[in-house]
This record gives sequence, structure tokens and C-alpha cells, in this order.
Amino acid sequence: FIFQHIGKAGGGSIDAWMAEHDVMNHSKTCHPFSCLDPSMTGEHVLINIRDPVDRFVSAFDWARVRYCAPSDTRQHGRGKFPWYSHDKYCEEDQAIKQNLFLKYHQDANLLAAELCSKNAKVKKSALKFLHDVLRHGYTVQSRLGAKSLS
Repeated sequence: FIFQHIGKAGGGSIDAWMAEHDVMNHSKTCHPFSCLDPSMTGEHVLINIRDPVDRFVSAFDWARVRYCAPSDTRQHGRGKFPWYSHDKYCEEDQAIKQNLFLKYHQDANLLAAELCSKNAKVKKSALKFLHDVLRHGYTVQSRLGAKSLS
């Protein structure tokens, strides 16, 4: 079967469980890009989903760990495996640092408020930041290889 890992939806926990129970030998994990194709037939697919608000907060919180704060003492750069060594390394991205630490003050609620803003410029800026934080800006639809679910 194929495990289509949707980012910030608990896929790391599912991966760990499958590895612990030797399920990985019988599956293919797709992350961060989709490996699903509309022409595929006969494949069993496991997809993890999560409440959208929880996923949003998880992505924001992960960015606080992943990216370098203005006074960060960790080594800047990705290191060999940054996702396993976030205690030693942080990623340097000036635009994300500016927004995450100075504009939103590490508070997901401030970003959420701007995403709901009636001011188109404010909302567009917040959407761009969210896209950048999610790295590839993936929605569940894009992970499934669909342009829209409607």
C-alpha cells in the first residue's frame, strides 16, 4: 500500500508506528511530494488527516522550532538531518524570521486574525507567510494530486 503523508497531520507518528511494527517493508511513504497518480489502479492508499485548525497551529509551532529566532544560539543552516537535530540547528530565512518572531510574535492567533482580515493586502501577506511556513504550501487536495475536491 501507499502511505500519503499529509504534512503536520500526524504522519511522523504513523511512520514511527509502521516502522516499529515492521509495516514499512510492505508500503511506500510519500512525503513531502505526492506519489499518487490518477492513472493508478488497484493500490491501497492510507491518508492521514487532521482538524484544519490543529494542523494550522502545528505548522506554526513547528516553524517556531525550525527557524532561527533573532537571538538563537543554535547553529544556522540545515545540518545533515535538520528534522532530527532541531536542538542543534535552525534554518535561516529572513522573511520567515521577520514575520514569525517580529510581526506575529510567535502567536498563531495573530496570523489567524490576519488570514481572516477584510483587508486584501493584509490577508494576501498572511497567506504568503503560511505558504512559506508549510514549505511547499501543500493543501490536502494537492497532496492527493487533485486541483479541487469539488
